[in-house]
Amino acid sequence: MKYHLVGYYMRVFVPFLLAVTLTACGSSSGLSQATDNAAAADALKDRLDETPVSPPAQLPTLGTAEYSGFMFIDLPVTPDNPSLQTAYVGQMRMVVAFDERAEPLSGTAAGFTDRLNVALGGQLDLGGGTVFRGNDPDSNYTLEGAVAGRLNHPDVGAMVVDGSIAGEFRGLNQEGVQGVVFGDVTSSLGEELFDGSFAAERQIEEDAP
Repeated sequence: MKYHLVGYYMRVFVPFLLAVTLTACGSSSGLSQATDNAAAADALKDRLDETPVSPPAQLPTLGTAEYSGFMFIDLPVTPDNPSLQTAYVGQMRMVVAFDERAEPLSGTAAGFTDRLNVALGGQLDLGGGTVFRGNDPDSNYTLEGAVAGRLNHPDVGAMVVDGSIAGEFRGLNQEGVQGVVFGDVTSSLGEELFDGSFAAERQIEEDAP
């Protein structure tokens, strides 16, 4: 797999420009899903930006954490210009196992739409991964894994995604996780690089009444 210029261990955050773009599109009913997702994602990003990075050495060694949020990806979907990227936002669910399992990361990202509410079928799967408890969060991410799957565009058809995900936890109790995604996408337009970002918030189980 070709690697994006943004490496696993580089502290580079992809901006959440899609939220701004979508919000500027107005409130027509045809775009409600895209604008609602963008507003929710922007609010989530703001909350996580204001939350301190979780100290890697204090990450749990037992249990799991489930996160819900959004993934942003830029994909080539223009037949006349394969290098042109279109921004999409989708719903993401991530589960992290802290008990040093062979593959601590799992989850999915699906329901991707662009600013015109053009939807992509299919989903991306999260897997593999490593939790780094000895990294310096100022220079290295503390979570890495793989993101792969198949998405379907109305004009381009099947798009095979093979990439990586890297990020860090936020809060003393890992209330959030955010970072970057990048890799290759192969379709009828050929093979191109893609990149993006993600932000997700921990889901707390409520005690049964």
